[in-house]
Amino acid sequence: MNNLQWFDVIVTPVLALLLALVVLHRKSSFLRNVWRLYRAWLGWIVPALVFIVLADGFATIVWMTPPTQNGTPSQLGEVASGLVNAVLLLRLDGDARVDGALGQFGVGCSILLWTILAVEINRKLFYDALQAGRMGRLRNHVVVCGLGSIGMQLVRDLATNRDRKLNVVVVELDESNPYLDEARELHALVLIRDATEADTLRKAGVEHAAELFAVTGADNRNSAIVAHAFGLDATKRKQGRLKCFAHIENNELFSASRVLDDVRSASLPSKHAEGRSFSKRPVVEFVLPEEIAATQLVIGPLRQALPRELGRRVPHVVVFGSGAQGQALAREVAELVHLRNLKRSRLTLLVDDPIGAKRFRSAFPAFGPDLTQWHDAHENAWNLPAEADRWEGPFHAADHLRFPEGVTEGAPGVSFACNANFIDLPDDPVDDEVIQGIRYLLHRADCLPMVVVCTDSENRNALIAERLRDRLAPLHEWPEDHPWSEDGLPVFVCLPEQTVLHDMMRVWNQSQAQKRCRLIPFAHTREILGYDAIVSSGQRELAKWLASRFANEVEPEAYWDGLRGWERRSNMAAAAHAPFKGDILGIDLDLSKVPTAASLHASVAPTLVECAFKYGDQMIAAQAEHNRWIAERLMAGWRYADKPPLPPHDPTDAAQVDDATRQRKKLQDQRKERDSLVPWQHLDGDETPKDFAQKDDLLEAFQLKPVVQRQDD
Repeated sequence: MNNLQWFDVIVTPVLALLLALVVLHRKSSFLRNVWRLYRAWLGWIVPALVFIVLADGFATIVWMTPPTQNGTPSQLGEVASGLVNAVLLLRLDGDARVDGALGQFGVGCSILLWTILAVEINRKLFYDALQAGRMGRLRNHVVVCGLGSIGMQLVRDLATNRDRKLNVVVVELDESNPYLDEARELHALVLIRDATEADTLRKAGVEHAAELFAVTGADNRNSAIVAHAFGLDATKRKQGRLKCFAHIENNELFSASRVLDDVRSASLPSKHAEGRSFSKRPVVEFVLPEEIAATQLVIGPLRQALPRELGRRVPHVVVFGSGAQGQALAREVAELVHLRNLKRSRLTLLVDDPIGAKRFRSAFPAFGPDLTQWHDAHENAWNLPAEADRWEGPFHAADHLRFPEGVTEGAPGVSFACNANFIDLPDDPVDDEVIQGIRYLLHRADCLPMVVVCTDSENRNALIAERLRDRLAPLHEWPEDHPWSEDGLPVFVCLPEQTVLHDMMRVWNQSQAQKRCRLIPFAHTREILGYDAIVSSGQRELAKWLASRFANEVEPEAYWDGLRGWERRSNMAAAAHAPFKGDILGIDLDLSKVPTAASLHASVAPTLVECAFKYGDQMIAAQAEHNRWIAERLMAGWRYADKPPLPPHDPTDAAQVDDATRQRKKLQDQRKERDSLVPWQHLDGDETPKDFAQKDDLLEAFQLKPVVQRQDD
């Protein structure tokens, strides 16, 4: 084989493959994988090629030089010539000696090396300039600040979103971030700058973007990004408002941010005020992963595990862990688990973080009937009073009355949301006292226990779940008619990152012939912090629909953006409860099947599917919605109070009456007071139609038509 053949056989295909990868790696999944492999090994390929070229140039002189008359080469002269030739070959100098196949191979490697360097230099020098031109022309795109696991998941979701093809700009400070190449392969524009600087946000085109995600992994940086975005000139926007989503990990900071958001929202122009248009300022929402995980658990696996007919039983959720996830779950259980039995749910919080639990009790004084109920893990501590299940009372703990001054204990106002208590978690979280407590709940005829393991350590959660599985009594020790006697006690395990443990638990559940309990993992990061979960979930679209229908608005997006923070959260809670109402009515209200709010308003004559339910169930659903609304308001810091008198007005002038009524409602909102925070039987007749009307709005959102209503037997 001659020299040219060596070059053709070895080097030419490699050069062709490299050029094909540079040009076509975004067009094929196979080439994308090859390109990713090449980029991963680039740090080794370049030094290896440099070594090969230098060694080849040196060996070409030393090995190919004819021997001297004595039969041995001139050592010093040949070594020096070899070094010079190696440098010349590395430079692709025409004076380099490239005799034979070895020399030609060295030339090919040198050409390959310089091709790689040219590609990388081009990427470094011209990529940012080309991106800057593209960024300047972008409109209604998405800006992702921070390319960690959450940011990369957002980029992947946006790249594969068939419903919305949006351009993505990634702002990342670390140029060695391993996700950068994957983001570029998914056609994201990458800006290597500090996202906490206002100039960086301008370069990313935030002033013309549709959405901004602050997911850097640091709460202070995410808050700074949102603050800078809020300070940008919003008058340049042609349509809509920038939606900012800031990832917050600290529970206290999350609560404080919501309070600030409510204050800010209250100071902005509202469409309710004299017909003025909404402000163009950004809409800011703070994202707490634990809250999303808790909501998905409660309306998903936990709800699906509940039997539709509970009889005398009340769900009793036992939560291992009082950290951020445990607190979020406690809030969601109090606000959402309102069933056809029309009773409060029960919750026992096993405290492994006393300071966090004390802060929780201080932040949510209306959580339980008696927040002094904090015990050691003895059997009596698990005995929650059954009378506290009833919304109509009577149950008033002396230290729990939170009525305005002058209101007597006999007032009809409801003062707490959940029948709950706190128990210290022992050093051994599955010791005999805890097991005896769970067994006590299993044998109690008026409760249905469910366990959630959500401490701050995934490995600890998995260990607790496995020990619970091993220590719980066999099925023959349970009451025969117990709802869990067939499938076992449901144990929900928080595993945000451990995909392997997720799969192992599912396999274990399927392999057990006789189960003591079911281990059900939840809160995986890709499920709770994906684009759909944060921005376009069925829950959010249904909330927009309910809000716009309640206000008779035809532009749900604009109306939603103009709502105050607490109003958006209230509608989100109402939407989250829709699957529970579906269970009461006997119909499937799956939030994943909700169309967008805009498409629902645009649909002139939608095709409706007939559904039927009992009239009595309709009444139960309305009462359950009222109980849910009470719990949501109490957890948000509202309280019962009589209506204040109307401001001075002319009772014969309808316009003045309407204006006085609006002023009174504004005063109630400022005081966070409602006279309708009372049990259903004490509710004013003007309030009950709202709870019935929501059922009709829900059915319309799911494109269902109650053409036949079966009468109760």
